[in-house]
Amino acid sequence: MPHLIRAAVTDPSRGVGSDPILEDLVLRALKPGEILVEMKATGICHTDFFAGSLSPGPMVPGHEGAGVISAVGPDGDKTRIGQRVALTFDSCGECPRCLDDDPAYCHSALELQFGLDKSFKRSGGDDVSGGFFKQSSFATFAIASDRNTIPIDDALPFELAAPLGCGVQTGYGAITNELRPTHEDNLLVFGLGAVGLSAISAAASLGLKDIIAVDPIAERRALALEFGAQKAFSPEEVKDGAVAPKSMAFTLDCAGVEATFHDSIHLLAPRGTMGVVAVPPPDKPISFSPLTLLDGGRKLVGIVEGGSEPNSFIPDLGRRILGGTLPLEKMMKRYAFEDFATAWDDAKHGRTIKPVLIF
Repeated sequence: MPHLIRAAVTDPSRGVGSDPILEDLVLRALKPGEILVEMKATGICHTDFFAGSLSPGPMVPGHEGAGVISAVGPDGDKTRIGQRVALTFDSCGECPRCLDDDPAYCHSALELQFGLDKSFKRSGGDDVSGGFFKQSSFATFAIASDRNTIPIDDALPFELAAPLGCGVQTGYGAITNELRPTHEDNLLVFGLGAVGLSAISAAASLGLKDIIAVDPIAERRALALEFGAQKAFSPEEVKDGAVAPKSMAFTLDCAGVEATFHDSIHLLAPRGTMGVVAVPPPDKPISFSPLTLLDGGRKLVGIVEGGSEPNSFIPDLGRRILGGTLPLEKMMKRYAFEDFATAWDDAKHGRTIKPVLIF
């Protein structure tokens, strides 16, 4: 049965790049294999800022949701109703990567995360797209799948569970699942948003001997030290020689701009590895010469969702939060969902690292 809901909607008719606005919509009925989640919290992530460019018409973004399963589609598992869940990326469950417990690199990943459907309607009957990351979590109810609804501990607050679905698992997993440095290695992280700070926390948990954080904002550099970095510099200080060229075993670019991309490569020691998690704006591609990799046999690794297997990784992150070793609370700020405009503006202008909307 269709649901009356409230959601944040991007609409190109209001201008290219215009901010989402809260609207009352109707959510379609569930199909087989789908799950209806009553949202309790959702994070705002960098990827949401260009979500509207994926649709020629209005759409509902959001992909860091947490809530309670309120219904399942035809022939669905009714025992899941009432389950507390975090929402994450979707995967097919059938391709070679999924069958090898590597769903972040699902062969159908792009289609599943960005292949929108007509999930909503306005009161006048106009379609509004949903299905962003198989959730579109900027709404009071979201349609998800069995594969992207991850059970969470009853003790874990929804507002702390929500950011685990993308930003936190991306940064933390980039270190523990993908780069896998040892305590003898050093690491430099460019960009200290939720992804970068999560990466710092992961590196600290592994006991790395030298963790360097880089960001233009002094408050974020100070926070990185609380998350486990030993040193924190501005990009200008790095340019001026605060970090020796060819000295880093690992670098991680969480900024997604040309300058940090090139610095991340040039600071690598021979045989060093650079991880890339940041997505640059579609109109600002980054170019580089393969010679920068051939010099010293450096490696460039693209990392998606921290290489996570969410059914095990997200609960593990939840345990780290409850155990006090992942201080997510220090980087987040809560906003009422009806105050969406303020949360969005604070995220867009870097005033809040991880805004979390509370329903």
